[in-house]
Amino acid sequence: MTGKVIRETNERFHTTDLESKHCEYEAMRAYAILFLLLFLGFCQGNRVDEASATDSSTESSQGSFPYLAVVPFQPGHPDPELRRFAAALTSLTRSVLLGYSRLQLLDPLATEQRSTDDARLHAAQSGVHFLLGATVDYDDGRYSIRPYLIDLRTGERSEADSIVTPASALGTVPFDITIRMDELAESMNLRSRNDPWITDREKELGERSFKPSIDAFRYFAYGVAAEEDSPSVALHYYAKALAIEPYFMEARDRSFLLENRSLAATGAGYINATRNAQVLMRYNRLHPINVALTYQEFGRRSMSVDRSLASKWFQESNRWLYLEGRYRSSYYANNQNGIGSIQLYFNNSGEAMTRFQSAHELLQSLEMQGSLALLENQINLGNAYAASQTYNRSVQYYDAAQRFVETRKSSPAIRALIEYNRGVMYYVRGQYRLCIEESLKARKDLLDSGLGNSALSLAILLNINASLIQQRRYSEALQISDRLGVLARSIGQTTYPAYRYSLHNAGYALDKLGRTLEAMQARRGSNMGYGLNRPLYETFLSAEELPSANSLFQTDAEERQIASYTGAFDMRYHAQQVRSRTYPGRQDDTNILLRDLLYGRKKDAAMERLRELLHASGSDSEGSGFLFIDVGPGLANVQYPAVTTKSIAQDFRRMDVVALDLPEQVRLFYSQVSAYRRDELLSHSNIRILSADGRESLAKVFSDPERWPVKNRGSVPLRGRTVVIRMANSIDIYLPWSVMQDVLRQLALDLKDSPVLLCFNRSILVKPAGSLKFQIAGYVSIRGFHHNLELLDRGGEPPYTLIDTGDFAFLR
Repeated sequence: MTGKVIRETNERFHTTDLESKHCEYEAMRAYAILFLLLFLGFCQGNRVDEASATDSSTESSQGSFPYLAVVPFQPGHPDPELRRFAAALTSLTRSVLLGYSRLQLLDPLATEQRSTDDARLHAAQSGVHFLLGATVDYDDGRYSIRPYLIDLRTGERSEADSIVTPASALGTVPFDITIRMDELAESMNLRSRNDPWITDREKELGERSFKPSIDAFRYFAYGVAAEEDSPSVALHYYAKALAIEPYFMEARDRSFLLENRSLAATGAGYINATRNAQVLMRYNRLHPINVALTYQEFGRRSMSVDRSLASKWFQESNRWLYLEGRYRSSYYANNQNGIGSIQLYFNNSGEAMTRFQSAHELLQSLEMQGSLALLENQINLGNAYAASQTYNRSVQYYDAAQRFVETRKSSPAIRALIEYNRGVMYYVRGQYRLCIEESLKARKDLLDSGLGNSALSLAILLNINASLIQQRRYSEALQISDRLGVLARSIGQTTYPAYRYSLHNAGYALDKLGRTLEAMQARRGSNMGYGLNRPLYETFLSAEELPSANSLFQTDAEERQIASYTGAFDMRYHAQQVRSRTYPGRQDDTNILLRDLLYGRKKDAAMERLRELLHASGSDSEGSGFLFIDVGPGLANVQYPAVTTKSIAQDFRRMDVVALDLPEQVRLFYSQVSAYRRDELLSHSNIRILSADGRESLAKVFSDPERWPVKNRGSVPLRGRTVVIRMANSIDIYLPWSVMQDVLRQLALDLKDSPVLLCFNRSILVKPAGSLKFQIAGYVSIRGFHHNLELLDRGGEPPYTLIDTGDFAFLR
């Protein structure tokens, strides 16, 4: 009985065990089938996802954050008004595009009138994906604007239907152009139907936004056309446009930029601009995004002058971008790069790295690979890693930036910046020979790009100087210090740290050579005391330090130096004896400069370069073929009429010499100056008198026979020869810079095909033949510039000093 129970129990347990195993088997089988189904579903879904991801990534890279450049719209024929209208439509289209949150715009505040080919090349070098342009024509009372869109990566181009409109509706065209652009993007498969570049909300707001009337538009067009050549004239026309349409915000945006640009690098300028922006924004008179980008430009302009001020501009720009909801934009990333580079300059490498990495991640998310913004970020990250002594990572970023420059064929100035920062890295590591090699390459690239007269050049020279001292090559280091000092004084950069550091280094080197008194003088000039018993170098610099483009000079530093002379006095409040003040020997430094230029006995590199630029080899020691124009020489001075002009005529008897003075002064020359003094001046047969306002076009006044009062001494050829002009103690100190820059632009246009040597106050300027830009070549001594004292003291300076752009062969 017991056995039977046990057997039945075992059989039951066995049956239960079998059932259990069967259930486990069925469960495992079910799990396997489920897993297989899930796996197959996943694979299928993954294939779909991969396909859609490919499509979406293509769309995303092409449509999510388009990086766009607007090239200048091209007029269909060379009518001046059509050309102005095309420029105005270009500017207004850029402004409309700035209001679209998904678009990243290259040079959003630009108004320069590049050719289409130049603009396309610049866009391609900047890593832009798309170009928006248009042709503008006029026929039978109607304007026809035909937009087109180009995909720079594939070269594909597509044109929209023409927008035909009467003049009264031209103000509505910029918005219509952007809508056509969005439609073109869809037709070119640059975006999907559900992923527009311009959202419905933005289209709705654009439809309701203000559109200027034709009268306001016409004045705005005049302003845009004049802005590059004459900001003062542009402001005049913008004011006229605003008088007609007070809510023409684009005109107000341009006015705000131009009114505050000249003082952007000063604390007073910062206070004034930010205060005015707050007031105008309160009344809805400015676009916030334009204010943010204006502040960003001012920050860049301030970098080489006052980095603390530049940081304020960048931070204020970020604040406005954040308030506008544009903190996910390339503009915000650019500000982060700027703030980070300032932090790095002040040795806050941790904060700098955070800013740079933030900018890097933002640019990557915006799919801006291959852009100049990302190139700048790579240089900055290389600098930050080098400052943190992570040299391998630093070299990787520098190499990546170098490859970008070579691939894009970017400006030599960017390559110079990379080489400069490599040099700093080598200096920090104690590899001074390599630092000198990289710095010399950077200097050559900077000179090749025409940007040698800049603060970056001073930094390059300083690091060569410091490296030579570390190698105990003290005499050679002093030669570099001298060249750095000449450059800094020529371009007005004596407050830049590199100049003060070079004086300290000169004192250090002089001490080592046993020249104690000279060392004390150098160190006093540096204002750095005697505590630092080591040479000083300039630290890592960012792309913000690259010299800004300038339409009249090679660099902004040159413009600031020339502008610093102007507007010092008001002629209306000066008595006649002050207006015509002059005395013998006052401007003899010009005579010495011309003598050395023409005699050919002085063979240094700076003078040889000046001879080459001015084609001086075709003349002789008497100035044959040269034209000298003395502006405001004091013709009405009763004791010494035009004595400085007379001195030039005496020393260079084959040179045509023109004394150009105001009509009022010419009249006084004939009515108040004694006949004996007049005859004495005119006894030099190569002297002519020209009655003209120095602000007028030379081409115009030279061709007017009524302007030449001396009998049988009329006009001489103006073009096709070397022209020397002196503006010293005349219109250079009486006219404000807003007027003086117009005079210089007109002068460059009149003498475009001629080489020009311009002695403007103490600066020596050169304009090569075929160019419209001046460059500073050096300066003359203080002699003759003591305005209230008739002194001939040079203050211990030579008569003139020229910037040496030689190749520093003595370092090899």
